[in-house]
Order: sequence, then structure tokens, then C-alpha cells
Amino acid sequence: MSGITTGVGLFSGIDTASLIDQLIQIEARPRRLVEQRILELQTQQGAYLDINSRLLALKSAAAAFNRDRVFKAAKATSSDPTKVSASAGNTATPGVFNFTVSRLVSTQQRMSKGFVDQDVTGVGAASFTFESAKARLDSETTLDELNGGLGVSRGSIRITDSAGGVAVVDLSTAVTVNDVIDAINQAGAVKVNARIVGHHIEVDDQAGGAGSFIIEDVGQANTASDLKIAGTVAAGGTLGPAVGQELLFLSTSTALASLNDGAGVSFGEGGVAAPADFKIVVKDAGGATVATHNIVLGKISQLVPDPDNPGQNIEQVQETAVATVGDLINRINSQTGGDVVASIGADGRSLELTAAAGGNTLEIQEGTTGTTAADLNIAGATGATISTGRILAGINDKLASNLNGGSGVTAGQFTVTRRNGTAFTVTVNAGDSVREIVDAINTASGGDVTASLNQAGNGITIVDSTTGGNLVIADTTGTPAADLGIATAGDADGVVDSGDLEFRYISGATLLDDLNGGAGVGTGEITIVDSKGVSQTISITSEDKTVADVIRKINGAALVGINARINDTGDGILVEDTAGGGLAIRVEDKTGAVAQRLGIAGEAADPATSNVIDGSMEKVVTFDATDTLKQV
Repeated sequence: MSGITTGVGLFSGIDTASLIDQLIQIEARPRRLVEQRILELQTQQGAYLDINSRLLALKSAAAAFNRDRVFKAAKATSSDPTKVSASAGNTATPGVFNFTVSRLVSTQQRMSKGFVDQDVTGVGAASFTFESAKARLDSETTLDELNGGLGVSRGSIRITDSAGGVAVVDLSTAVTVNDVIDAINQAGAVKVNARIVGHHIEVDDQAGGAGSFIIEDVGQANTASDLKIAGTVAAGGTLGPAVGQELLFLSTSTALASLNDGAGVSFGEGGVAAPADFKIVVKDAGGATVATHNIVLGKISQLVPDPDNPGQNIEQVQETAVATVGDLINRINSQTGGDVVASIGADGRSLELTAAAGGNTLEIQEGTTGTTAADLNIAGATGATISTGRILAGINDKLASNLNGGSGVTAGQFTVTRRNGTAFTVTVNAGDSVREIVDAINTASGGDVTASLNQAGNGITIVDSTTGGNLVIADTTGTPAADLGIATAGDADGVVDSGDLEFRYISGATLLDDLNGGAGVGTGEITIVDSKGVSQTISITSEDKTVADVIRKINGAALVGINARINDTGDGILVEDTAGGGLAIRVEDKTGAVAQRLGIAGEAADPATSNVIDGSMEKVVTFDATDTLKQV
């Protein structure tokens, strides 16, 4: 065994122990430096770990900023919230916006006649029907819809009639075309008459003077020019747009939501590898398929690596969903790779799809889950050029194609035989509007048979002012009179009312928030039970925006034999059985009140005959003839 022994020399007296200890300490200095360095590194390591911990906490806190909407958030503040309140979404444009309050919203009420008592005498009521004003066959076109969606600048116009009368008409607060018409016709200093003619406004001079009839802009606004009534004509003339010009027409700025009288165009959400909303099949002259193009109108996305989470992907939106006619045209042209040219029709009221190569033809196929092609009136269409047909009505007008729940009115002719025995023929063309049909009847009759909207505004009334026999209306080609509800084998009093022509005002594109007078339907869970007793629950969330979204959710409930669609009257959702069982189908709200607000909560009333639940927004309350006022 060996070692170092220290002590004090016996002979020299030298303190060898101290010397050796000092030598050892000197030799140990590098070790102490290393130990000190280790301690410093451990201190740094602790600091780095603390920094890392803080950075991880910062990353977690900052994760919410990894979304565009955080930086796009906006807040709207009203200078007078008692008059106007506002909220701003992520897409709001920053700025200061001035609003002039023209009128305040008011309630509508109808007063009945007086009654003898409240609880003794029956009032004799059979039924009351309640329905949205959207069911009317007329509308109020806003100025913002004019000029291809570019609208009309607000200001004043100066009118000088042929007798020298001058009036400055203030249109700065006008909202609708009716506002313009009323303001001009109520200008007492001039004798003129403004009226709506199809897709534009015309103003007639009725002063009877010898001077010129002039309408001009006042100040910096181009109101008269935008309304296409500016100009100068001779006495007794009419001012309006030049031939070929209209106020209401399609442009690339026209919103898809405004097409088909506001029914719009329904399509899927889109996304990564989204299914086609509809397909365009291109065929050569021999009928062989050249190409099949999937058209997706929702957002176009792809998966890209997530920079914050290696090995994971995130969705990156390349194109947002289409919103305007221009977006639709560009999307079709892009996704067909030059095989198809989409454009606005020459009439300014339709869209066209044309095969780019001569000799080729097109065939339109509907998507597997939606009604996009049907909404565009091209489902199943074939030809070198395919037209949507008319998808834009005139000012304050609606398309006859949306009557009868969307099945429309057949083109053809019908004969009206007056009570005095004379007759005339009316022609109904494909794409006609309601007002055009009414005008055609009034023009053909010569004035002794008049057509107009009925009292409820949801149908047509025919009045024969002649005397003698019965008023007879019969189809000669097609079934237009029957479709219009005015066909009659003989009416002695000369008055025919079509009744409710069931204008379609709900479609797949209808926003859920617009239902129930703008109250919407909310969110929640719906339980569906089919005719075999099988049930499934679906969830309606804030991500579901349209009626089509709800229909897709219901039809996607694979466990139950149920199908949902827009009903035959075009005013709600129809839920029908496909399971073929013997039980009445049921729809119940599990949470929330979505089914109730959609009008589909409950069970089929007559499952043996028709196992369906009709969520029509038209509500009918029936009474017994003996029901008193209090019971009513």
C-alpha cells in the first residue's frame, strides 16, 4: 500500500506537511477551475431552462394570434346609438360612414270590425293564414341593386316641364325605386308622371306646354344620370334610358344571393378535395367524352405543413367561396381549363356556358349532395351553348318561374272568353315575369278584362267588366292558365282569383339568420326518429349558415331512413320517410329550439298516407264556425 506521508523532518525541522499540502493545492487549481466552470454552466443551464419555460408560455399565449381574424377584428361605434346601432365583423372595412335616417321601422296591424260580444256569439271564422311578406308577387327594388349592383349616387335632380314649371327633387334619402317614383310624382311645381317600365324608369311630360322637357343633375351628384332619366326632349315627350340600356341588369358585381328573386345559388362549403357542386361534361361531335370538369363554388383549400407543429398539416385557403356573378364566371372558366366559356347573356338577365371548341357540346350534371345546377336552371341541360334562362326579374317584379313552389308556369297560350261572348288570346313565354303576364292580359283584353295582384298580393285576380254569360279561361297550348290558377270553365260573376300561387321564397341558399323575421333558428341538437323507430341526433352549430347546411346534416344522418328537402310550396323544409316502416316519423329538439323554429318539430300527422313533416313557414289556424271571439 502506498501514499504520501507528511510531517516535520527530524533533522531538518522543515514542515513538509505544509509544503506538500501547498503543492497539492497548486496542482489542484485546474480542477477547481473546471468545477467553477461547471457551476457557471449549471447556472446558465438553469437560466436557459427558465427562458425556455417562459418562451413556451409565450408561445401558448400567442397561439391565438395565429389566425387572421385576430388582426382583422373590428369594432363599430355609433355617434347616436338611439338612432343607429352597428356591429363589425372580421371583414368590415375600416373608416367613417355617415348615415341619414330617412324613416324608422314601424309595426303593421290590421283592425277587424266590431263584435257583439267576446264569449257568446260565434264569429264565423273558418281559418286565418299567416305568412311572410316575401310570399308576395311584387317586391321593392332598392337603388343599390341598379346598374349591375353599382347603385345610384344620392342627390337632387332638376325637372323642367314643357310649360316652364321647375322642381328640384331631393333624392338623397331615397332607398328604393318606389321612393324615386313617389318623390317625382309628388313634385307639385311640375306636371310629370314617373313610372316603372320593365327594367327601367320612364318620366312623361304632362304639362301640355310648348317648351322642352328637361331632367338634369344638380350639384356634384349624378343622380339623374345614374337613373338614366337625364336629358332633353320635346314637349309631351318621355325621358328614360336609350334603346338597349336598362337600370336593372346582371354584371360581374351582381350578388349571387340576388338571383332568382333572392333565392340565390346554393353550394357546398368547399375545402380540401371538396366534392363537385356540379359537373360539366365536354363531348366531341361524335358524342365521345373529351373531359369532365368538377365545378366547386365553395372555398378552394389545400393542406400545407404546419410550421409550428412538425409532422402535422393545416388547411390553407387558396380561393374564397364565390359571392358574385363575376366570381362564378371566373371559377367556371378557371376550373374548365379553357374548354368552357362562361359569360353574361346578351340580354343581361341570364348566364351562358359555351363550348370553346367548335363541334363540342356540353352536358351539365348535378352534384351528389346539392342543388347548385338546379338553382342555376341548368341541371341536365345539353348543347353547344347552355343558358340559365332568365334569372333576374324586372324592377319591383318577380319571375313566374318561382311560382308553384319553384315549378313555375308552362309557356303557351290561353283564351279568355268575356261574359259578352267575345274572346282574346294571351301568350305566356318562358322566362316571363308576373308583371309581364299581367300586362299581357291587360293589353290583349283592351281594358274590359283587367288582371292585377289579388288582395293578399300572393296571386292574380281577373275581373271581367262586361255582362252576359260566364267568364271562361281555358288553355289552348300548354297549361299556363292552369299553372296560374285562373283556368275556369265558367264564372258567373266575372271574377277569378288564383289564390296563393305559392311563390318560392326559401331555398337552399336562404340564410338561417334570415328566417323567422330575422330572428334565425339558433343552435342545438335535433333527434330524428324514422318509421322503424331508429333514431339519430344531429348538431346544428354556428358553422351551419344556410338551409342547405341543415338539409345536408339531416340527410347525412346515415342511421335513419329520412330525407330532407325544400317542400313543394317553396316555403320551408320537408322531412320525409325512406325507411318504409309503420311508425310516424318524429323530429325533436334535444337541446335548443332549432327544429321548432324550422317548423319541423313534431311527428307526421298521417303516416299511413303521407309519412312526412312539412315545415312550411305559412301557418294556418283553423276554427269552428261557433268559435267565439275569445276562443279565436
